[in-house]
Amino acid sequence: VLEESPIVEVLRTNDLQDVSKDKLKGPARERLLKFYRRLDQVLKILENKSYRKYYQNLLAESVQRQQHFQQQNEVLHDYVCELEKEFADISDAIYNYRSKKELMLTKLAGLLDRGEYSHLASKRGRSSSKQ
Repeated sequence: VLEESPIVEVLRTNDLQDVSKDKLKGPARERLLKFYRRLDQVLKILENKSYRKYYQNLLAESVQRQQHFQQQNEVLHDYVCELEKEFADISDAIYNYRSKKELMLTKLAGLLDRGEYSHLASKRGRSSSKQ
Protein backbone atom coordinates (compact mmCIF):
# COMPACT_ATOMS: atom_id res chain seq x y z
CA VAL A 1 0.00 0.00 0.00
CA LEU A 2 2.92 2.34 0.64
CA GLU A 3 4.32 2.08 -2.87
CA GLU A 4 4.36 5.30 -4.83
CA SER A 5 1.55 5.42 -7.35
CA PRO A 6 0.90 7.84 -10.20
CA ILE A 7 -2.15 9.17 -8.38
CA VAL A 8 0.01 10.15 -5.41
CA GLU A 9 2.18 12.19 -7.75
CA VAL A 10 -0.93 13.89 -9.12
CA LEU A 11 -2.30 14.67 -5.66
CA ARG A 12 1.05 15.71 -4.20
CA THR A 13 1.30 19.35 -3.14
CA ASN A 14 4.32 21.45 -2.21
CA ASP A 15 3.49 20.98 1.46
CA LEU A 16 3.52 17.20 1.20
CA GLN A 17 6.89 15.92 2.24
CA ASP A 18 8.63 13.27 0.19
CA VAL A 19 9.19 10.67 2.85
CA SER A 20 9.85 7.02 2.45
CA LYS A 21 8.08 4.36 4.43
CA ASP A 22 11.28 3.48 6.26
CA LYS A 23 11.67 6.97 7.77
CA LEU A 24 8.14 7.18 9.18
CA LYS A 25 7.31 5.84 12.61
CA GLY A 26 4.26 5.93 14.82
CA PRO A 27 1.34 8.29 14.12
CA ALA A 28 2.87 9.78 10.97
CA ARG A 29 3.13 6.32 9.47
CA GLU A 30 -0.49 5.60 10.43
CA ARG A 31 -1.66 8.83 8.79
CA LEU A 32 0.22 7.93 5.63
CA LEU A 33 -1.26 4.43 5.64
CA LYS A 34 -4.73 5.91 6.16
CA PHE A 35 -4.09 8.28 3.25
CA TYR A 36 -3.08 5.38 1.02
CA ARG A 37 -6.12 3.31 2.03
CA ARG A 38 -8.45 6.21 1.25
CA LEU A 39 -6.61 6.82 -1.99
CA ASP A 40 -7.05 3.15 -2.87
CA GLN A 41 -10.78 3.39 -2.13
CA VAL A 42 -11.09 6.50 -4.31
CA LEU A 43 -9.28 4.72 -7.12
CA LYS A 44 -11.55 1.69 -6.82
CA ILE A 45 -14.64 3.92 -6.88
CA LEU A 46 -13.37 5.72 -9.97
CA GLU A 47 -12.47 2.42 -11.59
CA ASN A 48 -15.95 1.00 -10.89
CA LYS A 49 -17.59 4.14 -12.25
CA SER A 50 -15.50 3.94 -15.39
CA TYR A 51 -16.36 0.25 -15.81
CA ARG A 52 -20.05 1.01 -15.35
CA LYS A 53 -19.92 3.79 -17.93
CA TYR A 54 -17.95 1.58 -20.33
CA TYR A 55 -20.44 -1.28 -20.06
CA GLN A 56 -23.41 1.07 -20.41
CA ASN A 57 -21.89 2.45 -23.62
CA LEU A 58 -21.08 -1.08 -24.76
CA LEU A 59 -24.69 -2.11 -24.15
CA ALA A 60 -26.01 0.91 -26.04
CA GLU A 61 -23.69 0.15 -28.95
CA SER A 62 -24.78 -3.49 -28.92
CA VAL A 63 -28.46 -2.54 -28.97
CA GLN A 64 -27.81 -0.10 -31.80
CA ARG A 65 -25.98 -2.78 -33.81
CA GLN A 66 -28.77 -5.29 -33.20
CA GLN A 67 -31.33 -2.80 -34.45
CA HIS A 68 -29.17 -2.08 -37.50
CA PHE A 69 -28.81 -5.81 -38.21
CA GLN A 70 -32.55 -6.27 -37.78
CA GLN A 71 -33.23 -3.53 -40.34
CA GLN A 72 -30.71 -5.06 -42.73
CA ASN A 73 -32.29 -8.46 -42.20
CA GLU A 74 -35.74 -7.10 -43.05
CA VAL A 75 -34.45 -5.45 -46.23
CA LEU A 76 -32.62 -8.63 -47.26
CA HIS A 77 -35.72 -10.72 -46.55
CA ASP A 78 -37.84 -8.47 -48.76
CA TYR A 79 -35.21 -8.67 -51.49
CA VAL A 80 -35.06 -12.48 -51.27
CA CYS A 81 -38.85 -12.68 -51.49
CA GLU A 82 -38.79 -10.52 -54.62
CA LEU A 83 -36.04 -12.69 -56.11
CA GLU A 84 -38.01 -15.87 -55.35
CA LYS A 85 -41.10 -14.43 -57.02
CA GLU A 86 -39.06 -13.35 -60.05
CA PHE A 87 -37.43 -16.79 -60.21
CA ALA A 88 -40.83 -18.50 -60.08
CA ASP A 89 -42.11 -16.24 -62.89
CA ILE A 90 -39.04 -16.97 -65.03
CA SER A 91 -39.30 -20.71 -64.33
CA ASP A 92 -42.97 -20.67 -65.39
CA ALA A 93 -42.06 -18.76 -68.56
CA ILE A 94 -39.30 -21.27 -69.36
CA TYR A 95 -41.72 -24.17 -68.86
CA ASN A 96 -44.29 -22.49 -71.11
CA TYR A 97 -41.67 -21.80 -73.80
CA ARG A 98 -40.46 -25.41 -73.67
CA SER A 99 -43.97 -26.77 -74.11
CA LYS A 100 -44.62 -24.31 -76.95
CA LYS A 101 -41.30 -25.30 -78.54
CA GLU A 102 -42.22 -29.00 -78.29
CA LEU A 103 -45.59 -28.33 -79.88
CA MET A 104 -44.07 -26.26 -82.69
CA LEU A 105 -41.38 -28.87 -83.40
CA THR A 106 -44.05 -31.55 -83.56
CA LYS A 107 -46.12 -29.49 -86.00
CA LEU A 108 -43.04 -28.69 -88.10
CA ALA A 109 -41.99 -32.32 -88.21
CA GLY A 110 -45.50 -33.32 -89.24
CA LEU A 111 -45.51 -30.76 -92.03
CA LEU A 112 -42.11 -31.79 -93.35
CA ASP A 113 -42.60 -35.54 -93.43
CA ARG A 114 -46.07 -36.81 -92.58
CA GLY A 115 -45.14 -40.46 -93.01
CA GLU A 116 -42.07 -40.38 -90.80
CA TYR A 117 -43.66 -38.36 -88.00
CA SER A 118 -47.23 -39.67 -88.09
CA HIS A 119 -46.86 -41.16 -84.61
CA LEU A 120 -46.16 -37.63 -83.27
CA ALA A 121 -49.29 -36.28 -84.93
CA SER A 122 -51.43 -38.80 -83.06
CA LYS A 123 -49.62 -37.88 -79.85
CA ARG A 124 -50.18 -34.20 -80.61
CA GLY A 125 -53.85 -34.80 -81.20
CA ARG A 126 -54.20 -36.40 -77.79
CA SER A 127 -52.30 -33.57 -76.05
CA SER A 128 -54.35 -30.97 -77.94
CA SER A 129 -57.58 -32.58 -76.87
CA LYS A 130 -56.46 -32.47 -73.21
CA GLN A 131 -55.96 -28.70 -73.38
